[in-house]
Amino acid sequence: MSEKDNEIAIVRRLKEESEQLNAENKGLKKGGDGGTFDGMEARVNRLETRLDKTNDTLGDVRVDLSTLVERVAHLPSKGFIVTALGTGVLILGGITLAAERLKGLIGL
Repeated sequence: MSEKDNEIAIVRRLKEESEQLNAENKGLKKGGDGGTFDGMEARVNRLETRLDKTNDTLGDVRVDLSTLVERVAHLPSKGFIVTALGTGVLILGGITLAAERLKGLIGL
């Protein structure tokens, strides 16, 4: 290819790129309330719908979380469990000792 052919190819490529950019820019509004693409309204509507669904789901999560917090509040504490187990062990130990003494008194 000659230098002139290269220049012609470059000019054609630049012309094609310019036409492509012009076609993309036709969707932009001119002046006024900001430039947006023609399809922007549909996209915004879809996003608003998704946001509404997300808010509904978040409300459900809040209800579920408050239910869980209430249920956890009614669970026994560590102190109660330790006290109950300790008391149970003492009672079983006392019964075992009492049974041994009773056996000794009865003579078994």
